[in-house]
Amino acid sequence: MTTGSRDDKTKSERRRTFSEEFKAEAVRLWQAGARSAAEVAKELGVKASTLRTWISRAAKGKSVAAGSAQRGAPRELGAYEMGDTRGMELAPGSVSRKWMDLTGDRFAYRCLPLLIANQAGWVVACPVNFAAIWTGGSRPSDVTFDFAGHTDARVTSHFGSGIVTFVLPYLFRTPPGVALWVRGPANWPKDGATALEGIVETDWAAVTFTMNWKLTRPKARITFAKGEPVCMVTPISLDLLEQLAPRRLPRSADPDLAERYDAWFKSRVEFNAGLAERRPEMVQRRWQKDYFLGKEADADAGREHRTKLDLQAFGVAADDS
Repeated sequence: MTTGSRDDKTKSERRRTFSEEFKAEAVRLWQAGARSAAEVAKELGVKASTLRTWISRAAKGKSVAAGSAQRGAPRELGAYEMGDTRGMELAPGSVSRKWMDLTGDRFAYRCLPLLIANQAGWVVACPVNFAAIWTGGSRPSDVTFDFAGHTDARVTSHFGSGIVTFVLPYLFRTPPGVALWVRGPANWPKDGATALEGIVETDWAAVTFTMNWKLTRPKARITFAKGEPVCMVTPISLDLLEQLAPRRLPRSADPDLAERYDAWFKSRVEFNAGLAERRPEMVQRRWQKDYFLGKEADADAGREHRTKLDLQAFGVAADDS
């Protein structure tokens, strides 16, 4: 493998460049499966984080995807059981929400982006029924718990300031370049409490993390039910976030896109006007389904389009100990 040229500047100003051939060969060595990314990186004289970035980028290509399938690990989301998992099951996010069921004519289920967000991750269940009461103070002791039965050490007040902490029993591992967005279940409002969010680099960290909810109503009794989702984990690429180049553009920059938008906007206005005037054809349709069907105004569907997510359930591996 060959590296690109290096200039004659001082050491602090030098920046190594690598050919695409070098990067591909580095990824191939890692795919062989005999050594970790850190070991391969050390042999090649590059940073492990740099190699993981190459692996992450290459995983989007067909040639590397084939190698990934042979190795197995790159696309695996591991949840190592480091503590008491009873009652804290892991499951793919559910499409349904009680508040959505109660909307008129269940209209909330017509919003496809809402449905996809509900399913975009795996959830961890609350292990026990309990209520939390916050005095409004900043000390951990200013949150008290009323358990419907035995207390559970996995539910605690650790940080103070009205924060309820769930001690998760899992140590998650993700492929190189993939982190976990840790948050509350999407579109799951709770009166008197809001889920705090964090992003954890689970591709290298050998640690567990907690899930935290901030109580917002002092002296109110905030209840959590056994089995309700209290945490949602969603894999994300931090590399992709940093690689995107944000730009604000005038509509004249893409005349075709502007024309398609105008067609959609016109059809939207006409449809809503028809509903307001109780035109039979509009009333019969009830709502525009173009986005749900993956089509544009006056155009047939045909593009690749998701109307649901099909996340795999967590399997249980055999204990090799």
